[in-house]
Amino acid sequence: MDSFILAATAGEFFDNVKAYTPTWEKGENPELARAIVFANKLGLEHHIVTIHPDEFKSSFFEMIDASGVPNRNYSSLVLHALFKRIPENIILYGEYADTMFGSRPVKSGIMDRKYASILRFIPDYVIPGRIRPICAGIKNHGLGQLIEIPSITESFIKSNLDSLGVGAPKEDMIDQKKVFTRISGTEFNLRTDCSQHMLEIETSALLLGKKIVTPFYNQRMVALSNRLSNRQMFGPSNLSIRKNFRKDTSKQVKPLLNQLACQFIEPEAIYLEKLGF
Repeated sequence: MDSFILAATAGEFFDNVKAYTPTWEKGENPELARAIVFANKLGLEHHIVTIHPDEFKSSFFEMIDASGVPNRNYSSLVLHALFKRIPENIILYGEYADTMFGSRPVKSGIMDRKYASILRFIPDYVIPGRIRPICAGIKNHGLGQLIEIPSITESFIKSNLDSLGVGAPKEDMIDQKKVFTRISGTEFNLRTDCSQHMLEIETSALLLGKKIVTPFYNQRMVALSNRLSNRQMFGPSNLSIRKNFRKDTSKQVKPLLNQLACQFIEPEAIYLEKLGF
C-alpha cells in the first residue's frame, strides 16, 4: 500500500513514472496479482522482474563484501537483486510508512509491554494451564522491555509542530502518557528495524550507483506522526487491552494511509491482508 500511494502521487511531480515488481523463478510473489491491478489502475508502465536463485546468492555475498556483516532483512536481498535489473537511477521506496503511521510490529511491542506489566502481578497458579506457556514467555523474556528507549522530547515535538503551523495535541483530547508510550515504540522500530534495513538499502544503492528516495521519512513526517493519536495510528481498537485481548486486531493499523489510498482505488482493493514476499 505504501508503494501504491507513492506511485499514485509520483505522477503529480514526475513526467515518467514506472513501477517494478519482483517475482521468483522458483516460487512466486504472492502480491504480484495485486501489484498488477494497482499498476493498471494508475495507468503505469509496469515491469515484472523475475529473479533467479543464483541472483539471491550473488546479492548476499556482494552485500557482505560491502558491509562486512550478513543482511538482517531478507527483503534487502530481494531489493538489491531488483535494483540491479532496474535501469533508472532514482528509485522511490515506501520504507518508514509503517512505523510513521502505525505498524503491526510497533503495536504488538506496545501491547506486549502492557500484557507483561499486568502479568507481573498475577500469581502463576491463577493463570489457566493452556495459556501459561505464553504468559511465562512474556514474563521471562520481558518482550515489552524491548521498547524501553527514551522517546523524542516533548519540546522537540512541539517546536516542529509549530513550524508546520499545527498545534500539539490538546491535553483534554489525548492522554499524553499513552501518546509518548506509543512514540517510544515507534522510536525503537526506527532505530533498529528501519535503520538497519535502510543501511542495507543504502549499501545496495552505493554499490549500484543509484539514489534511493524515502519520502515517508523526514523531519516533517516525524512531527506529523508524533501528533497522531493512538486511534489514528491503530484504528478503533487503538491500544486498549480490553479491545485487543480477545481478538487479533493487528490488521487494524495505518487507518490514515488506508483512507488516503482509497482516493486512488476502490476500498475493497486496499482492505486486504498483507501477504508480504
